[in-house]
Amino acid sequence: MLSRNYEVYIDKTKIGEVDFLAKKAGNVKCIQVSYEMKDNDSTIEREFNALKSIEDDCLK
Repeated sequence: MLSRNYEVYIDKTKIGEVDFLAKKAGNVKCIQVSYEMKDNDSTIEREFNALKSIEDDCLK
């Protein structure tokens, strides 16, 4: 992301944390990263709920 000239941040939401918030030319992308989610409902819920709680125009 940095090599493509994005400003990169982490972001906290009401529920959790967004791993990367990337901004470039007025566009914002929210990116979650997880090593493994297979057969782990709590990880899936945690990762997706952080994104679902974002109420702006962030591309998810």
